[in-house]
Amino acid sequence: MIVEQLDNNDCRVSSTTIEKAEEHSAICPVMIPSLLFLISDINSCSSISSCKTIHARIFKSLNYEDGFIGDRLVSLYTELGFFEYAWNLFNEMPKKDLISWNSLISGFSQKGELNYCLNSFHRMKFEMGLEPNEVSLIYIVSACTEMAAFFEGKI
Repeated sequence: MIVEQLDNNDCRVSSTTIEKAEEHSAICPVMIPSLLFLISDINSCSSISSCKTIHARIFKSLNYEDGFIGDRLVSLYTELGFFEYAWNLFNEMPKKDLISWNSLISGFSQKGELNYCLNSFHRMKFEMGLEPNEVSLIYIVSACTEMAAFFEGKI
């Protein structure tokens, strides 16, 4: 039912459906794949209120510490251009691995938020001590090229 509503781009109805299921204790491990599908298809939502509502439902219904869910939501917020929400969510995530950082960096890079992209990279590498991988480097080199930040590209 939730998936059908998403196919019709009706995020408001989808979040209401999740809310009703929660009220009747219908959210259970069997529904987790449906909720994960909801996360992967949530980019059909174009309003911040729809995203925030579904985000709240997902947060309440699932183990938020597993990384995948937080990473996907960070990607979603950056894809939609809600950079402040992406940044705030990222900072609230209890565990941040290289995939989490790459979600943030790639989202900023793809949307042309190059300063945020470089700042995130610096924070990942120099404050957190995480070494970038090929994915990180693709987005950083792209951002540096676009900014003509050749010194940054050498790091």
